[in-house]
Amino acid sequence: IWRHLPANQTEAQPIVIGSPSSMAGDGSAKKRRIDPSSTSIVPKAVVGGNGLSIPKRNLLPGASMKSTICLSERGVTPATLLEAVKVPHESGVQIVCSRGGKRVWTDFLGASFDGFTGVAGKYVVVATSDSVFFLYSADSGKRLLPPVSIDAPPYLMDVAQPFNSEKESPYFLTLVTRLGTCTVYNLEDRRLVCSRSVAGLLCSSVEKPTAENMRNISLIRITERGEPVLVLSNDQSFAYDAQLCSWVRIADNHFKNSEFYRTLASSASEKSILKQSMIDASNGSSKRFEVPTKSPLRAMCETVGHLESLMASAVTLGSRHDYETFMQSYVRVLASDRCDRSLFDARLREFCEELLHPSRNDQASDQILGISKRALLRDRVLPVLAANVNLQRLVADYTMSLKELTSSEQP
Repeated sequence: IWRHLPANQTEAQPIVIGSPSSMAGDGSAKKRRIDPSSTSIVPKAVVGGNGLSIPKRNLLPGASMKSTICLSERGVTPATLLEAVKVPHESGVQIVCSRGGKRVWTDFLGASFDGFTGVAGKYVVVATSDSVFFLYSADSGKRLLPPVSIDAPPYLMDVAQPFNSEKESPYFLTLVTRLGTCTVYNLEDRRLVCSRSVAGLLCSSVEKPTAENMRNISLIRITERGEPVLVLSNDQSFAYDAQLCSWVRIADNHFKNSEFYRTLASSASEKSILKQSMIDASNGSSKRFEVPTKSPLRAMCETVGHLESLMASAVTLGSRHDYETFMQSYVRVLASDRCDRSLFDARLREFCEELLHPSRNDQASDQILGISKRALLRDRVLPVLAANVNLQRLVADYTMSLKELTSSEQP
């Protein structure tokens, strides 16, 4: 997991291809700026004889390449090095893997070198200029897959485990091509996890892309299910939702008047992808001074909307702990005397109804992230609401409904 660009970066720059250890931000790799006049979010196309539209331009620039990277973590000896050596008087490239100064394995590829990455003792991935990547065993150099074709040369790629994962977790290859396609492969199972364009995320104006409206991918994290979470240079985070087949925004700076905008993530003892994304968003916005609203109603609306968005994001990411944390805060806000009952009581009742009467169209709808919805209502929601004397009638109604449903379902 790495971050190559600063959070306040406003000019689009490429990301260095390499291993996580080679992306420590030492500034050794050269960077090139995007020339807006030479890029296009919707590439101009020509129609070939078979009727296929062939893009003429890439969305993203080529990445700066390092001909040598270290696959081992810092301090681990002997170091495992990967080198790309141009073969004199011949086409192609020689890939050399060495450990402790001794050559371990080598291979020759017919096309020119376009970048590589890997993890010592696990995998090596080499990309070539003909839009192909090769997957090797890092220990022996054995080819684990046939050459895999991609839609364009890589813009960035990385091999990593999920965020805050155990050592036994599988490794995933994340690859973003210059046409803007983000693809994730599970290298243990040799299967595709997702493949989706990021063009819409990287430019706010597809008609006239300029350096001002272009954004970069600052960081990529991987969930336990292998789905990517992209942190952009504007500090917004997007996760891939496999059910929607779309990118969903899980963290942004649109809730600056929420009482939980800065405190909820930073106060947590255990950092998750969602909470870390919240920290990224709040840290980025802290560099821009803005006067907070003087309207209590707007502050309350943003607080409630913020918590609802976080609960939905936790479901998308499959984070049970995050969902329970945000749900508790959500119920406390709706149960507080500061909340206008005429505006928010309907929202509270709808939430209770969703927990009490799950949809019968889905067999798994009686649970959310493995938690019984009715157990949440009984054990986590109603006790909080009962602390407010103005909600006693509502609490009594749902307590009675729970008892009736429980008795009717018993054999």
